[in-house]
Amino acid sequence: MGVFQNNLMGAAAAAASAGGGDFYEHQIENSCRFNKGDSPLLSMTPGAAGNKKIWAYSFWIKRTGFGSGNHSILAQDDGSGGGAYASMIQFDNDDLFKVTTGTTVTLKTNMVFRDSSAWYHIVVAADTTQSTDTNRWKIFINGVDQTGSLTGTYPAEDYQFTNFNDAATYIGIQGNPSYYSTYSNFIIAEAAFVDGTACNAGTFAETKNGVWIPKDLSGLTWGDEGWWLKFESSGDLGNDSSGNNNDFSASGVAAHDQILDTPTNNFCTFTPLTGGTTNIDFSEGNLKATTNDNIEGMICSSFKIAF
Repeated sequence: MGVFQNNLMGAAAAAASAGGGDFYEHQIENSCRFNKGDSPLLSMTPGAAGNKKIWAYSFWIKRTGFGSGNHSILAQDDGSGGGAYASMIQFDNDDLFKVTTGTTVTLKTNMVFRDSSAWYHIVVAADTTQSTDTNRWKIFINGVDQTGSLTGTYPAEDYQFTNFNDAATYIGIQGNPSYYSTYSNFIIAEAAFVDGTACNAGTFAETKNGVWIPKDLSGLTWGDEGWWLKFESSGDLGNDSSGNNNDFSASGVAAHDQILDTPTNNFCTFTPLTGGTTNIDFSEGNLKATTNDNIEGMICSSFKIAF
């Protein structure tokens, strides 16, 4: 769905610039760029435990790194002091999307995510009080429930996730950086965690003229340990806009990593998966390409210009 979705969003953006500026009733103004070479990390240690059975995490993401290395979008420490993670939401080495508790409970999509031009909207919702196992963990991609195409194991009934167990939550690495060293490449926008409600995708976005677009989240009930990262301040990229003051500390992300490339203002970038890019290193959200080799090659962009 990525390429199709991106083309639709591009058409919507063109319409907005041509005078239909109200197409997006809710504009996402900023995003945060995670450039692996800078060891980018947002981290937060909550003051109390949230609902360990029911929660939802929504985010918009544009992929800028693929293949080798776990591209962790959210990880939570298990609180043992040994560096193990309690749960993780990530793109895996095979570019499939995966959610895991860090033990034997893991679900994985059967679709790959290799469209570097698209903004994907992903929602992971948990409610382990449900008697049917497939209702205990839901993954929505661009509004579509992935239940019928997931492989793996669901949590047991009344399983308690260790979310917000007074241990750290991380965006950009798979756990405590004292133990892990694999950082992530991606651009993320409107990251929202709801404590105590297993929201579906329609809580965060909606379809308009065939395009999956974001909603205004300002009226959400966040729960005690919920948070909302809008990346609206370049000097405070981890600021929580939910009202709970669950602010994240930032390292390896600077003011220039607050960028205007968003789901409602999609920018052109290099495309690292096209032919001729084998010896080229991409960075800065696929805006920079470098090589130390004396080679001839080709770099493609994510947008096609037609005359």
